[in-house]
Amino acid sequence: MKENFKDNKEYNNRYSCRSNFEKNSLRKIFRWEVSLVYGTHTHVQTADERILANGSGYISDVGMTGSQNGVIGTNAETIIKKFLTSLPQKV
Repeated sequence: MKENFKDNKEYNNRYSCRSNFEKNSLRKIFRWEVSLVYGTHTHVQTADERILANGSGYISDVGMTGSQNGVIGTNAETIIKKFLTSLPQKV
C-alpha cells in the first residue's frame, strides 16, 4: 500500500466514461490515490459496488441523482414539452 494513502483527502474528479471497462480501468489507476471511484454517466445505478483491498470504494455508476419528482435532474414539465414537441427548451 502506498504511504500517502493513509493521509488521503477527499478529491472529486469527473471523467466522462461511457463503459464500465473504462471506469474499472480508472479504479485500477487511482486505487492508491483516492478513497472512492464512482461513475455517473448512464443514469442507472449498477450493482457492482465493492470495497477494494486498499479500503477504497468503487461503483461503476451511482445512477441518476436529482429530485424525486423531476426528470434527468430538472423540471419534469420542461423535459416532457421537449419530448412531445421535439423543440429545444430552456432548462
